[in-house]
Amino acid sequence: MQVNLFISGRKLKDLDAFSKSDPACLVFENRNGQWIKVGQTEQIKNSLNPDFQTAFALPYFFERHQELKFVMIDGDGDGDYDTIGELSTTMGKIMGARAQMFTADLVHNGASNRGQIIVRSEAIAQSNEAIRMDIRLQNVNNVTRGCMGMCDEQHSYYLEVQRNVPNTDNFVTCFRQPQMLREQNQHLGVVSLLLTQICNTNKDARIRFALMRHGGVPFNYFESSVNQILGGQGTLNGQAGALLVFNHAELFIQPSFVDYLRSGWQISLVAAIDFTGSNGHPSHPNSLHYCAPGKMNQYEAALMNVGMIVEPYDLDKSFPVFGFGGVPRFMGIV
Repeated sequence: MQVNLFISGRKLKDLDAFSKSDPACLVFENRNGQWIKVGQTEQIKNSLNPDFQTAFALPYFFERHQELKFVMIDGDGDGDYDTIGELSTTMGKIMGARAQMFTADLVHNGASNRGQIIVRSEAIAQSNEAIRMDIRLQNVNNVTRGCMGMCDEQHSYYLEVQRNVPNTDNFVTCFRQPQMLREQNQHLGVVSLLLTQICNTNKDARIRFALMRHGGVPFNYFESSVNQILGGQGTLNGQAGALLVFNHAELFIQPSFVDYLRSGWQISLVAAIDFTGSNGHPSHPNSLHYCAPGKMNQYEAALMNVGMIVEPYDLDKSFPVFGFGGVPRFMGIV
């Protein structure tokens, strides 16, 4: 089973002298006695009560002891940070908490007055359903007064699709548009998302389409749900007359890897080996083509490792191998 973890902080220790801390949270998992970093949240400026928009999808095994560590930090820029506090716990304690909302004190160097961390968990539903939306924006108010109020300044922006954290008013990001936009009337094109991403298959869950300026600063948003969108809600109203319009929206099935195999699709491996001089002379130990007695070179090892995975799915168990960049001397070419 996969679960989503949503992280918040409350009454965090303020480590900045002239402003509030800029917190982020690092997440680690204990694997074979070593703490491995799973990821980290975004940084929130000047907040002692952050609700992070970054969620973490982790495997959950009821029968295993899964240790997790959360380190709340105050980012100082250029990768430097001070530790606000940390917490070590288990996935079992998080999943077993009332309403699956785990709250605990943060600790640093033995001191416990560092604030609290809240970790909410949610089992990720399994579904191949997805929604396809053709989105258009109208009347986006991305203009502010610049030049000391004497002229208008147009800001670039992007779209985020956010899903609601259950039993809260918090939202986490599930999709971010890669390109920056500038026009007030903009056709965004088609956005396709699995229902597990956008609403965890709950078609009545709140969805937020947020317009964000550079640096992750929101300036407008629209709310709806999958059922409302599919039910004909073609236009969403935002602030200052902004509109988000669905030119088209539909559900479709996104086949899984197993679905492709079940329907008769196969995987075939075709390899191409680089014989150009950049690999070095085959007689030199530093060459990728060097053949040491009883040991595979890097090309052989790569072909073997990939081939062992693909072979069971290949019908004829035949793998074409090509070469490029070399001189085939056996053909008499000089």
